[in-house]
Amino acid sequence: MLHRYKDGHKLSGVIYMQRISDFRMTGISRRNFQLFRKLCGEETLKNVVIVTNMWSEVRAARGLAREDELASDPMFFKPALDKGAKMMRHDNTHHSAVTLLLQLIPNKPEPLLLQTELIEEAKDFAETTVGGELARNIEEQKKKYVEELGELEHEMKEASHAKDTETVQELQIAQEETKSKVDLLAKQQKSLYGTFATMAAVAAPLVATAAAVGVAVLAGRRELSRPPSPSL
Repeated sequence: MLHRYKDGHKLSGVIYMQRISDFRMTGISRRNFQLFRKLCGEETLKNVVIVTNMWSEVRAARGLAREDELASDPMFFKPALDKGAKMMRHDNTHHSAVTLLLQLIPNKPEPLLLQTELIEEAKDFAETTVGGELARNIEEQKKKYVEELGELEHEMKEASHAKDTETVQELQIAQEETKSKVDLLAKQQKSLYGTFATMAAVAAPLVATAAAVGVAVLAGRRELSRPPSPSL
């Protein structure tokens, strides 16, 4: 996606998909959408379509209530909708898929904020809006695991003092697993630093993570050259 922008391609739209069958927006889901917003930038949100799917998995009344909650709650999609994003449904039919794509084609192509910051402004990834947010998320997780290591160490001392060998062994395993998580997060922190030349490989999986199952539509497509797939 970054290489395409460097070659002069912009986006006519981005689709963010949310299962209507998920009756609870978890902390991870909220963080993913927050990252998605910061990746796109406020100006590009008008080219975003938030698509709810899996409607066949819920009763109509419950699905409608969930849809209204997602659209009206400031913790969910309301801020993006207020900035011009649209919310549509996908019912897993060919007609529905075509309708969604046709919604994007007339848009004025816009770059993602991430593309602008990395390429036009030559920022390190950690200096970008989404990079800074991701760095904060990683630091929060790392802090949590470091605190967990302290608790495990305290429990190990108590178990050792009580000569509870079995518990000590269990705690050692837990400690090693937690240390591995801290090490992984430390590596992720280190990978956040770099300009466009070194960040293309890092940004690609981030786009997938932040957008969940987002679909980018390249500019310049004013007609569909072939029928879209029945499912997005």
